[in-house]
Amino acid sequence: MGYATAQRQAFSDALLEVGADAPTLCEGWSAYDLASHCWVRERSIKALIGIGSQRFAHLAEREMGDARERHGFVELASLLREGPRLLATLLPGGDDLFNALEYYVHTEDVRRANGLPRRPLDPDFEDMVWKRLRQLGRSFFAKVPVGVLLERSDADEPPMRVRSGAATVTLLGRPTELLLFTFGRKDAADVRLIGDPESVDAVRRADLGA
Repeated sequence: MGYATAQRQAFSDALLEVGADAPTLCEGWSAYDLASHCWVRERSIKALIGIGSQRFAHLAEREMGDARERHGFVELASLLREGPRLLATLLPGGDDLFNALEYYVHTEDVRRANGLPRRPLDPDFEDMVWKRLRQLGRSFFAKVPVGVLLERSDADEPPMRVRSGAATVTLLGRPTELLLFTFGRKDAADVRLIGDPESVDAVRRADLGA
Protein backbone atom coordinates (compact mmCIF):
# COMPACT_ATOMS: atom_id res chain seq x y z
CA MET A 1 0.00 0.00 0.00
CA GLY A 2 1.40 3.42 -0.98
CA TYR A 3 1.73 6.29 1.46
CA ALA A 4 -1.07 8.27 -0.16
CA THR A 5 -3.41 5.29 -0.16
CA ALA A 6 -2.80 4.66 3.54
CA GLN A 7 -3.34 8.32 4.47
CA ARG A 8 -6.42 8.55 2.27
CA GLN A 9 -7.96 5.58 4.09
CA ALA A 10 -7.06 7.09 7.45
CA PHE A 11 -8.78 10.31 6.34
CA SER A 12 -11.92 8.41 5.38
CA ASP A 13 -11.91 6.59 8.73
CA ALA A 14 -11.55 9.86 10.64
CA LEU A 15 -14.39 11.50 8.72
CA LEU A 16 -16.74 8.61 9.38
CA GLU A 17 -15.80 8.57 13.05
CA VAL A 18 -16.56 12.24 13.72
CA GLY A 19 -19.55 12.84 11.39
CA ALA A 20 -20.52 15.44 8.82
CA ASP A 21 -20.92 18.47 11.08
CA ALA A 22 -17.75 17.98 13.14
CA PRO A 23 -15.25 20.85 13.15
CA THR A 24 -11.83 20.70 11.53
CA LEU A 25 -8.62 22.69 11.85
CA CYS A 26 -9.54 24.36 8.54
CA GLU A 27 -11.29 27.42 9.92
CA GLY A 28 -14.97 27.57 9.00
CA TRP A 29 -15.00 24.12 7.40
CA SER A 30 -16.89 21.12 8.69
CA ALA A 31 -15.83 17.53 8.05
CA TYR A 32 -18.29 17.47 5.13
CA ASP A 33 -16.68 20.58 3.63
CA LEU A 34 -13.22 19.07 3.92
CA ALA A 35 -14.37 15.79 2.39
CA SER A 36 -15.84 17.62 -0.61
CA HIS A 37 -12.63 19.65 -0.99
CA CYS A 38 -10.53 16.51 -1.19
CA TRP A 39 -13.01 14.83 -3.53
CA VAL A 40 -12.99 17.60 -6.14
CA ARG A 41 -9.25 18.22 -5.75
CA GLU A 42 -8.58 14.76 -7.19
CA ARG A 43 -11.23 14.87 -9.89
CA SER A 44 -11.75 18.38 -11.23
CA ILE A 45 -9.38 20.64 -13.14
CA LYS A 46 -11.70 23.57 -12.36
CA ALA A 47 -11.41 22.84 -8.66
CA LEU A 48 -7.62 22.68 -8.87
CA ILE A 49 -7.56 26.09 -10.54
CA GLY A 50 -9.78 27.48 -7.79
CA ILE A 51 -7.70 25.89 -5.04
CA GLY A 52 -4.51 27.31 -6.50
CA SER A 53 -5.74 30.85 -7.14
CA GLN A 54 -7.83 33.08 -4.89
CA ARG A 55 -9.09 34.85 -8.00
CA PHE A 56 -10.81 31.64 -9.13
CA ALA A 57 -11.75 30.32 -5.69
CA HIS A 58 -15.40 30.40 -6.72
CA LEU A 59 -14.71 27.54 -9.15
CA ALA A 60 -13.58 25.26 -6.32
CA GLU A 61 -16.50 26.33 -4.14
CA ARG A 62 -18.95 25.56 -6.94
CA GLU A 63 -17.42 22.12 -7.53
CA MET A 64 -17.52 21.37 -3.81
CA GLY A 65 -21.18 22.34 -3.65
CA ASP A 66 -21.97 20.10 -6.60
CA ALA A 67 -20.18 17.21 -4.90
CA ARG A 68 -22.26 17.65 -1.75
CA GLU A 69 -25.45 17.72 -3.82
CA ARG A 70 -24.52 14.46 -5.55
CA HIS A 71 -23.21 12.58 -2.53
CA GLY A 72 -24.28 12.35 1.08
CA PHE A 73 -21.55 12.61 3.67
CA VAL A 74 -21.14 8.91 4.42
CA GLU A 75 -21.11 8.07 0.73
CA LEU A 76 -18.57 10.79 -0.05
CA ALA A 77 -16.28 9.87 2.86
CA SER A 78 -16.35 6.25 1.73
CA LEU A 79 -15.84 7.02 -1.98
CA LEU A 80 -12.68 8.96 -1.16
CA ARG A 81 -10.97 5.59 -0.64
CA GLU A 82 -11.15 4.97 -4.39
CA GLY A 83 -8.23 7.29 -4.99
CA PRO A 84 -7.42 9.96 -7.57
CA ARG A 85 -8.66 10.35 -11.13
CA LEU A 86 -6.42 13.11 -12.54
CA LEU A 87 -3.70 11.89 -14.92
CA ALA A 88 -0.67 13.25 -13.05
CA THR A 89 -1.59 11.32 -9.92
CA LEU A 90 -2.20 8.10 -11.84
CA LEU A 91 1.38 7.96 -13.14
CA PRO A 92 3.83 5.74 -11.19
CA GLY A 93 4.65 7.49 -7.93
CA GLY A 94 2.33 10.37 -8.74
CA ASP A 95 -0.22 9.65 -6.04
CA ASP A 96 2.39 9.65 -3.28
CA LEU A 97 4.05 12.76 -4.71
CA PHE A 98 0.89 14.85 -4.91
CA ASN A 99 -1.32 13.38 -2.20
CA ALA A 100 0.55 11.70 0.66
CA LEU A 101 1.31 14.92 2.55
CA GLU A 102 -2.08 16.43 1.72
CA TYR A 103 -4.00 13.51 3.18
CA TYR A 104 -1.80 13.24 6.25
CA VAL A 105 -2.44 16.89 7.07
CA HIS A 106 -6.18 16.71 6.41
CA THR A 107 -6.51 13.55 8.49
CA GLU A 108 -4.97 15.43 11.38
CA ASP A 109 -7.24 18.41 10.64
CA VAL A 110 -10.14 16.13 11.47
CA ARG A 111 -8.63 14.09 14.30
CA ARG A 112 -7.06 16.93 16.31
CA ALA A 113 -10.04 19.25 16.00
CA ASN A 114 -12.17 16.53 17.58
CA GLY A 115 -9.86 15.22 20.29
CA LEU A 116 -9.14 11.85 18.71
CA PRO A 117 -6.02 10.10 20.04
CA ARG A 118 -2.72 10.33 18.18
CA ARG A 119 -2.24 7.48 15.74
CA PRO A 120 0.98 5.51 15.29
CA LEU A 121 2.86 6.27 12.09
CA ASP A 122 5.27 4.06 10.20
CA PRO A 123 8.93 5.19 10.60
CA ASP A 124 9.26 4.92 6.83
CA PHE A 125 6.52 7.52 6.48
CA GLU A 126 8.37 9.84 8.86
CA ASP A 127 11.53 9.38 6.77
CA MET A 128 9.62 10.20 3.58
CA VAL A 129 8.19 13.37 5.14
CA TRP A 130 11.67 14.41 6.26
CA LYS A 131 12.93 14.05 2.69
CA ARG A 132 10.03 16.17 1.42
CA LEU A 133 10.79 18.82 4.02
CA ARG A 134 14.36 18.84 2.76
CA GLN A 135 13.04 19.46 -0.76
CA LEU A 136 10.39 22.02 0.16
CA GLY A 137 11.63 23.60 3.38
CA ARG A 138 13.22 26.68 1.87
CA SER A 139 10.01 27.61 0.08
CA PHE A 140 7.92 26.95 3.20
CA PHE A 141 9.98 29.38 5.29
CA ALA A 142 10.89 31.93 2.63
CA LYS A 143 8.92 34.71 4.36
CA VAL A 144 10.25 34.10 7.86
CA PRO A 145 12.45 37.05 8.96
CA VAL A 146 14.89 34.91 11.00
CA GLY A 147 16.97 31.81 10.42
CA VAL A 148 15.25 28.43 10.82
CA LEU A 149 16.60 24.96 11.57
CA LEU A 150 14.43 21.83 11.50
CA GLU A 151 15.49 19.06 13.86
CA ARG A 152 14.07 15.57 14.24
CA SER A 153 13.13 14.45 17.73
CA ASP A 154 12.77 10.83 16.63
CA ALA A 155 16.13 10.20 14.96
CA ASP A 156 19.79 11.10 15.43
CA GLU A 157 20.24 13.24 12.33
CA PRO A 158 21.87 16.66 11.91
CA PRO A 159 19.44 19.59 11.86
CA MET A 160 18.30 20.87 8.49
CA ARG A 161 18.76 24.59 7.76
CA VAL A 162 15.86 25.92 5.71
CA ARG A 163 16.35 29.63 6.30
CA SER A 164 19.42 31.75 7.05
CA GLY A 165 19.42 34.75 9.35
CA ALA A 166 21.33 36.61 12.03
CA ALA A 167 19.20 34.92 14.69
CA THR A 168 18.08 31.31 14.38
CA VAL A 169 15.11 29.39 15.73
CA THR A 170 15.21 25.59 15.89
CA LEU A 171 11.94 23.71 15.35
CA LEU A 172 12.18 20.35 17.13
CA GLY A 173 9.70 17.54 16.49
CA ARG A 174 8.90 14.46 14.48
CA PRO A 175 8.89 15.13 10.72
CA THR A 176 5.11 14.78 10.55
CA GLU A 177 4.68 17.32 13.34
CA LEU A 178 7.10 19.70 11.62
CA LEU A 179 5.03 19.25 8.46
CA LEU A 180 1.85 20.25 10.29
CA PHE A 181 3.60 23.35 11.56
CA THR A 182 4.76 24.34 8.08
CA PHE A 183 1.24 23.83 6.73
CA GLY A 184 -0.06 26.42 9.18
CA ARG A 185 -1.33 24.10 11.93
CA LYS A 186 1.07 25.77 14.34
CA ASP A 187 -1.01 25.47 17.50
CA ALA A 188 -1.94 21.84 16.84
CA ALA A 189 1.55 20.63 15.95
CA ASP A 190 3.71 19.01 18.63
CA VAL A 191 6.75 21.16 17.85
CA ARG A 192 9.12 22.88 20.28
CA LEU A 193 10.56 26.23 19.17
CA ILE A 194 14.01 26.97 20.56
CA GLY A 195 15.50 30.44 20.32
CA ASP A 196 15.28 33.91 21.78
CA PRO A 197 11.69 35.00 22.51
CA GLU A 198 11.57 37.70 19.84
CA SER A 199 12.74 35.32 17.10
CA VAL A 200 10.40 32.54 18.23
CA ASP A 201 7.51 34.99 18.10
CA ALA A 202 8.55 36.03 14.59
CA VAL A 203 8.36 32.41 13.42
CA ARG A 204 4.96 31.89 15.06
CA ARG A 205 3.57 35.02 13.37
CA ALA A 206 5.12 34.42 9.96
CA ASP A 207 3.07 33.55 6.92
CA LEU A 208 4.51 30.16 5.94
CA GLY A 209 4.58 29.14 2.32
CA ALA A 210 2.43 26.01 2.41
